[in-house]
Amino acid sequence: MATGRASRAGRMTRNLQALRTLRRPTLAFFGFAFARAWNDLAFSQVAPLVPGAAWVGQDVITIAMSALFLAGILLARRVVCLGTRRWPYACAAVASAASAPLLAYGATWGAALAVGAVLAGLAGALSILMWAELQRCFNSYRMTLYVCGGFFLGALLGWLLAPLEGARLLVALLILSGCSLACLATGWACVPACDMPKATWGRLHFPWRLVLALGAYEFVLGVQETLWQADGTLFALGVMVPAAALFLFACCFASRFDFTLLFRTPFLFMMCGLLAALISLTGSRGVAGFLVSMGYSFMFILLTVLLCDISHRYGISALVLCGIEELVSLAMVAGHGVGWAMGAGLLPVDAAGPSVPAALAMLVLVASLSLFASGSDERWGVVFFGAGRLCEEGDARGMFVARCADIASTHGLSPREKEVFQLIALGKTAPVISDELCIAEGTLKSHTQRIYQKLGVHSRDELRALVGAPPA
Repeated sequence: MATGRASRAGRMTRNLQALRTLRRPTLAFFGFAFARAWNDLAFSQVAPLVPGAAWVGQDVITIAMSALFLAGILLARRVVCLGTRRWPYACAAVASAASAPLLAYGATWGAALAVGAVLAGLAGALSILMWAELQRCFNSYRMTLYVCGGFFLGALLGWLLAPLEGARLLVALLILSGCSLACLATGWACVPACDMPKATWGRLHFPWRLVLALGAYEFVLGVQETLWQADGTLFALGVMVPAAALFLFACCFASRFDFTLLFRTPFLFMMCGLLAALISLTGSRGVAGFLVSMGYSFMFILLTVLLCDISHRYGISALVLCGIEELVSLAMVAGHGVGWAMGAGLLPVDAAGPSVPAALAMLVLVASLSLFASGSDERWGVVFFGAGRLCEEGDARGMFVARCADIASTHGLSPREKEVFQLIALGKTAPVISDELCIAEGTLKSHTQRIYQKLGVHSRDELRALVGAPPA
């Protein structure tokens, strides 16, 4: 028992040491929360655009955001590394500042609220793209903490500030936007040159199965919001619960964090979606909406972390990957439209009858089970979700990463040793690797010695020669 207690104490000490290494870029983590809270407030303020149909104003913001996401995808190579340019900050600041009074007082100004919704969508989309590019610069451990923490604190701030009106709301919107942009600019100062986004990348196979499942959840949420008048508090809790759970999971495994463990957790939350489907048949719509919201939120957070990690490892643009993810929000717009058509009697469906909950339950069921139909016996991770080897012939970075993965698997390296091996092969120094993986330099030396033994090499140059990289 003494040995077990000592082992647990040692793990706790290593976890605390790992968390202490997050001091500098933590500002970026809080800044993302400000951006999330600003978006939540903007969505909540456009409800009066069409009386009795709160979802119309939200759809205006979503469509405006989607237009900018599409532009980001198409122009990704030309506008890469938005956070290091001046004009994106200026555009985001102007759009958010112009939309703030329209959102705060638009309910009394009529059509001005629609203009505020469009400006808010453009400002929010630009902010999301800039944050996605910054988050992809960190390793999977930091990325998980920053994204999950940002979602949790953002939902909490948005929920706490939602009752504000008039001048107080205006000040809150301006402060949130300014703090978010200031933190974003500060965060870029913490990024090493080798991890900055690049303007070149190879072809890729996108994890469409996970994206389509996310779209199914968004569609169900859209129908629910239109027919059942979803509770905003329950939706906020549905975001905070999975974000907090994943954040605590990463903290508990700080000293030996394995990114592939992330991909085992969605199935637990898929059960939330399946449970929601069953409960919706009983008429407990509030509980069902909360569970579907929680399942959807976890999928969205997981997919954000996954795509940022793919961008970080393979050098693919976060503007493309996260832009495609954000475009899935159009499925919620479609859900709003279908729900409205049902309620207006334009579809031959009894909106108050059992057929609608049954159909939504079946859609959630199919979307959840589709993730099990991969038919692949590959390891957990991007391969399982359909991304496969993302890079085609001619993409040097992608082929190099794939070669490192093959060598590491052949020689039986552990997940942590694989991460250390790849970073050494990329030419990163010991202090940089220690900081990136949040481990002590003594722990890094132990990992490095075991890697040398398994690979049969004696130096960093021999290791790099093994994978075909030039000497550091």
